[in-house]
Amino acid sequence: GEDAHFICIEEEIIGVADVVDGWAKTGIDSGEYSRQLVRNAELSIHKKKDQKNKIQPLEVLNESYFNTKCQGSSTTCILTLMCNNVHAVNLGDSGFVGTRHGVIVYKLEIQQKGFDYPFQLGNDVKFDDSSVVQEIKVTVRTCDVIVMSTDGLFDNVHNIELEKLVRDGLMDLQELEIFWRNCS
Repeated sequence: GEDAHFICIEEEIIGVADVVDGWAKTGIDSGEYSRQLVRNAELSIHKKKDQKNKIQPLEVLNESYFNTKCQGSSTTCILTLMCNNVHAVNLGDSGFVGTRHGVIVYKLEIQQKGFDYPFQLGNDVKFDDSSVVQEIKVTVRTCDVIVMSTDGLFDNVHNIELEKLVRDGLMDLQELEIFWRNCS
């Protein structure tokens, strides 16, 4: 549909972009902005992946934002794993939660100007630019599960329900610990 995402396994970086409703009323494909933003993020990552330093989410977001030229607007969240930290950038009401043993231990604060009016990237003066992006670093442990999503999930699934979904989706904890030990 209108939302877009990317997963770059080898660089341990993922992202989501969620278009803002209302563009279809003006005859604009509201999904084009989020798809172009995500494609530009992937291009930025591929250009940077041969560098010795870990890819920085803020650099990826800035480059993808400045290279996205179509009409529209979007919220976005990009994160990467750096040692024992999730390093993320977020603008608007997309985001992530961190769970430990199936319980939420961290939930990203959304950015909004008012009820149902999130910060959003766009190519018009009435939209925000990447200067208002929040940058976050959260310590994680082996076996933590990160759930990244747009507001489509977070607005409709309560924390208790999300925790249950995570627990139901996990293997037996002992099997999971063996799995992670073998991956290290």
